[in-house]
Amino acid sequence: MIVGDVSTHGKGTVQSVNQLRPFIRYPDKSLTNDPGALKLTIKEFFRPSGTSTQLKGVIPDIVLPSVANESKDIGEVALENPLPCETIPSASYDRFNLVEPYLPALRKHSAERIAAEKEFAYVREDIEQFKKHQATRQFRSMRSSGSRSRQRPRPARKRETRNAWRARSRGKGL
Repeated sequence: MIVGDVSTHGKGTVQSVNQLRPFIRYPDKSLTNDPGALKLTIKEFFRPSGTSTQLKGVIPDIVLPSVANESKDIGEVALENPLPCETIPSASYDRFNLVEPYLPALRKHSAERIAAEKEFAYVREDIEQFKKHQATRQFRSMRSSGSRSRQRPRPARKRETRNAWRARSRGKGL
């Protein structure tokens, strides 16, 4: 069973980065220009069913709320010139499907926990803040250098969340 964001990054390929300097002969040895590198896609991952994780990622059985679920700028699909998702003929394999009978009950329990736990209320607040920033186009990528446009959780909120997780872990013997 897989639990998490709406999908994973969607990286279903392997690249090789090859420096060009060894392949270029300069007539004048004093030239110091770096010709850069060439990035080549050399492999693609496929599941036994013949599908790839390229662009789509791995879709979870149970989705948890996350700011990442709301962003259109995350994942392989958001990158410039991503390769398409391809399929190949399926391998012969036994599908056990051991989780499927339990999924409705597990999804129900997950939804109840998400609605009841304070930590998920903080996540919902973050999601709403993110949506507001997206709507006003003031949101800057969290990955941009030096950007602090996303409000960090207050120390008390962090401490409260950490203590709740510790208490729950001790109570369940995890």
